[in-house]
Amino acid sequence: MTHPAPRARFALALAALASPASTGTAFAGLTLDAPALVAPARAAAAGSGTPRAEPRTAVVVLTTGERLVGVLAGGDDEVIVLRHALLGDLRIPRAHVDALEPVAPPDAQDAPAPDAPPSDATPSDATPSEPTAEPGAEPPAPPTSWLRGWRGSVDIGASGSGGNSDTLSLRGAVGARRQTPTHDTRTGVSYLYSADSGTASASRGEGFLRNDWVWPESRWGLFAQSRAEYDEFQDWDWRLSGSIGPSYALITTDRTNLSVRGGVGFSALVGGADDGLTPEGLLGADLEMKLNDRSRLFATAEYLPSLDDVPQFRAVGRAGIEILLNAENKTNLKIGVTDRYTTTPGPGRSRNDIDAFLTLGWEF
Repeated sequence: MTHPAPRARFALALAALASPASTGTAFAGLTLDAPALVAPARAAAAGSGTPRAEPRTAVVVLTTGERLVGVLAGGDDEVIVLRHALLGDLRIPRAHVDALEPVAPPDAQDAPAPDAPPSDATPSDATPSEPTAEPGAEPPAPPTSWLRGWRGSVDIGASGSGGNSDTLSLRGAVGARRQTPTHDTRTGVSYLYSADSGTASASRGEGFLRNDWVWPESRWGLFAQSRAEYDEFQDWDWRLSGSIGPSYALITTDRTNLSVRGGVGFSALVGGADDGLTPEGLLGADLEMKLNDRSRLFATAEYLPSLDDVPQFRAVGRAGIEILLNAENKTNLKIGVTDRYTTTPGPGRSRNDIDAFLTLGWEF
């Protein structure tokens, strides 16, 4: 007997999950390694003779350990749509889904056990310590450890020239991100060093932490962020800043996410001639746009007006493109530009500090 290919088996499994005739036992713990979700599964099922039916109740197991119970309402290459009894429609990125665990219909509880699956079927991941949730049950509490569910990245870049002048530029960055249906947390550190004929011309470091609280049934959210900047060539050593406020999602599709945010905060200079705390406002925007399966655009902009010294302000903008080089080892190439603007740059400094970058990155 010839067994279907792994991709077809996954499609048929999801189709069986959506079929009233399926108890789901054979597909418990099915991992999401195929490139599509419910809609492609139904198409494959139609071609294989499996009857089309309404989606079934299932448990979505996230990479953070959380388990959400609801109805599979749709999905594509990027997200799975789960209709939850209390939270409404949740759009969950596929990368954050560890497994699907079907829930047997009530009339199947007393049905005789199905025949054993063929030798190449996926075994069940269900264990006594992790029972399958009942339909309509409350989602369990978030994982006890905040350290679970993080994805990391490393980016490095270098450039140089010789001849009339010898220049060298090195940059590196390490970042991490944790996403759940209700939180999006990002953090990272970066450093840039440049030298011209052996004399340092730039030495700048930065660290940040940002958390976005997301309400699945609303476009509104809440953000809080903090940042620490070091610059050897400014008239200060460190600049510390933070802000908090509401956010609003203007566009949320499978390919484009555009949100705006506004709030209040502060900045403080340390190690300079004009140390002190400055209250600031914040207006910002964030854009992510998927161009195709291997590339995406990203951009962010922040306008930070001083609240006690109008019309002084700062502004930061960053935009670029990320290209996937190898899906197996998750390497990518980033090309872009960053512009830092201030109305009070200090003696001998330009108001605009423009920095173009080209880095090779790896995600883990």
